Amino acid sequence: MVLFAGLCFSFASNAIAAREPSYQIENQWVREAPPMASMLAGYLQIRNTTDRAAMLIDVSSPEFRKVEIHRTEVENGIARMVRQESVQVPANGVLVFEPGSYHLMLMMPTAPLNAGDTVSFRFEFEGGRSFDVIAPVKRADSPN
Repeated sequence: MVLFAGLCFSFASNAIAAREPSYQIENQWVREAPPMASMLAGYLQIRNTTDRAAMLIDVSSPEFRKVEIHRTEVENGIARMVRQESVQVPANGVLVFEPGSYHLMLMMPTAPLNAGDTVSFRFEFEGGRSFDVIAPVKRADSPN
């Protein structure tokens, strides 16, 4: 009987784990900025392997006093950045943060950052899930 109860618990645990949200942060990087720049930009991809849309509600970094999610919008030939309170990652899909689209606006760095340095991020999703990610700082013209 104990063995049977143990097997039932094991199967139940695996079923619960299989239902846990599964998001991956991929290809993350921060664009190197000129010395004394007060703003940098971060790029990445968020992959959602679940059957439900995921809502990214906050991003933070100890290397910056403030991090905001922005989207570049072009209106009448003029590009402007619009702050996003949250962004939705489609079910079984990918949301791409890239130049000219969604990006992280990284404000007021706590220290100068150069190519080869790294930046720590915490991504927080609706429902209490969060992920810590390290992103390399790269020159905009560097391959990968």
